Amino acid sequence: MAGVFAATDAAVANVRETKDAWNSVAAGCGAGLVAGGFQRNAQTMVFGCLGMGAMMGAFDLSGSSLKGKYADMTAEQKAQWRKSQLDTK
Repeated sequence: MAGVFAATDAAVANVRETKDAWNSVAAGCGAGLVAGGFQRNAQTMVFGCLGMGAMMGAFDLSGSSLKGKYADMTAEQKAQWRKSQLDTK
């Protein structure tokens, strides 16, 4: 699963030519598909994709740390950083 996550994250970043939370969402989805594939059940694969994608996207948007990247930022800096992460380029 870790290899699928890393490969998908790098591939999506190269194709989109950007590093943002959407790369982690796609990579989490790929890892979730692999995790669900071990059960040989399509429903588990779909929910694994949705769950892992949402979890990894949320983790990346939080600043890729448990404390949060913007623990020491002002409200304006937080809003600007969120907007830069969600804008498509």
